[in-house]
Formats: sequence, C-alpha cells, structure tokens
Amino acid sequence: MILSSLNSSMSFICIMASSSTVNWFNLDYETTPPFFLAVLNFAILIGLLIKFAGPKLRGFLKTRHQTIKHNLEESQRIYHEAKTKLASIEARITNLDQEIETIHAEAVARNQQERERIIAQANKQAASLIADAEKQIQIDLIEAKEQLKQQLLVSVIKSANQVLETNIENNDQNHLVDHFTSSLTSHNPS
Repeated sequence: MILSSLNSSMSFICIMASSSTVNWFNLDYETTPPFFLAVLNFAILIGLLIKFAGPKLRGFLKTRHQTIKHNLEESQRIYHEAKTKLASIEARITNLDQEIETIHAEAVARNQQERERIIAQANKQAASLIADAEKQIQIDLIEAKEQLKQQLLVSVIKSANQVLETNIENNDQNHLVDHFTSSLTSHNPS
C-alpha cells in the first residue's frame, strides 16, 4: 500500500516535471504554488500516515492477508472436493450404460423365466383339465349306456308284453303258469 502511494507520488512528480509552467522553487507564487512545497507537503502527509496509521494499517493488512489466504486455501479445498466428486460422477456416468445393460439383461432373463414358468403352469393346468374332461366323458358315456340299456329293456319288455298279450291265448297262458309252478315246486321241496 505504501509502495503504491509512493508510485502514485512519483508519477505525479513526473507529470508535474513535464509541464512547462511549473514553479519549481520560486516562492513568489502568484499563479501556481511552488512544486517543491507540494512535494514536501505530500511527503509530510505520507510520513504522518506511516507514523500514526502504520500499526493499524499493518494489522489491517495482515488480517486481510490472512483472510485472503484462508479464503484461497478454502476455495482450493472446495475445488479439489468438487473435482473429486466430478471424477466419481463421470465414472458413474461411464459405468451407467453398462449398469443399464446389466439391469436390462437381468430383467429380460427374469421375464423369460417367468414366461416359461407361466407357460408350464398353463400346460399343466390344461393337461389336468383335459384329463378331468376325459374322465367326465367316460363317466357320462357309462351313465348314458346304462340309461340306454334301461330304456331299451323297458321298451323290449313293453313290446314283448304287447306281443304276448296279442299272441298268447288262454290255453297257452294256463300251460305257462302250470309249467312255472311245477318248476318252482321241483326246486323247492318243502
């Protein structure tokens, strides 16, 4: 800070020196004050500033230096953390395509296994239903045969009864009754 003030003073001196109307040491100053007094005035001001404001200025500059140094270190630390996170995220992104492919392949495999299991279960149920239906058909066929036999027997008996009623005469009927009773007595000796 002090060096920058001195640099600005020197530049002021150089500007004043290049001017053609500078009153260098003439104390008779009607138009401009002598340049030497301006420089002396400025030097006194700088001296007083250094004497009285110097310790506070040094403390302020030291504190400011420490704050800036701490902020730079903190920003470096944050920068490195961010760089590390970026690297890990980029690694995950590059692996993301591979992860997606792996997950997709696993899902396809699970879906294929589930599909095969469902088809096997459906085939098993279909075979069971077909077997049950065939058993039921066999049972219904046997029942239908029995009913048909019974109906045929009833029909034959009715037909035979009608034929017998029309063709058998009274004599034949008596002869049949006698024959039946004799066969019963011969089998039953009581």
